[in-house]
Amino acid sequence: MILTFSVAQAAQTKAPPAFQLVTGDIFSAQFSLIPAFNSTAAPSAQAQLSFLDPLFRVDYGSSAQAALRRVKENVAEAALVPDYAVFNLVNNTTSTFSSETYQLFALINPLAVVIVANPAAGIQNSAGLIGKRLVLGPTQSDREQESIWVLSILGIPINTYTALSANSEDQILALLTQHQADAAIFYIRDFTPMLANAIKANQLSVVPFSSDQLETILTQYPYLKLLHPTLMGWGTVDTFGVSTLVVGSSRLTDTRTTQLLQAMKNRPLIEMIDPTKLKALPLPLNKSAQNFYQPPDQSVSTLQKGR
Repeated sequence: MILTFSVAQAAQTKAPPAFQLVTGDIFSAQFSLIPAFNSTAAPSAQAQLSFLDPLFRVDYGSSAQAALRRVKENVAEAALVPDYAVFNLVNNTTSTFSSETYQLFALINPLAVVIVANPAAGIQNSAGLIGKRLVLGPTQSDREQESIWVLSILGIPINTYTALSANSEDQILALLTQHQADAAIFYIRDFTPMLANAIKANQLSVVPFSSDQLETILTQYPYLKLLHPTLMGWGTVDTFGVSTLVVGSSRLTDTRTTQLLQAMKNRPLIEMIDPTKLKALPLPLNKSAQNFYQPPDQSVSTLQKGR
């Protein structure tokens, strides 16, 4: 299915041919980027499907892995995929994922990982999640897989908790407040009013990460970002953020790469992270992309396979 979006400056300047992008399933964090590729407000996600954007054509597949296959098969120029998916593929010795096929073009829109719990569950820290009922996201979705990965880097293996599914914030909050779930993982840019009100009313509590825990995670995964989302009238949450990677084909031309990055940079709802300022990257940075971010005489390191 092809999603098409509207852009106001369509006829003002001659735009390059539409960029063919692909993302994971409809429940993934990457699918929430739809507004970033749509400069015209729409009353609903369904209404957005009818708009035409001359710059971007965004398709979605069954998973992040399926999105990456579209790039390999030259069906799409770039895939919008979660960083965990790329890291797992790079470090999987049985994977055919190759940096000769895929290269990193951008990291965009970091989302803060926030775990909330029903206070009655008595969860004081992440270790307290063991043995609990945890809402991870829709069953077999990219979001669920991302949550499994987040828990694993927190030292909580998949066989130590009961995984529950939910398709929306409303459903998650209902499960928590009705004592049908003990905790849930949220990926947020800002606290939504519904989530913020539940925390302020002590219906939910934020499960904190210790400074040592965050330091360990950011050392092991240096492309993740330290974030501090603020809940007005409550406080600041210290956590880490997961990003969307723009992974493209190594066959993409220098001109096309520069055009893609410039088009994304011009979108007000896309926050681009300069990958050249990170200690390491999950994939080699495309040379044209590197020139886009910094002078050619500088360089960045890459996480080695198997680390």
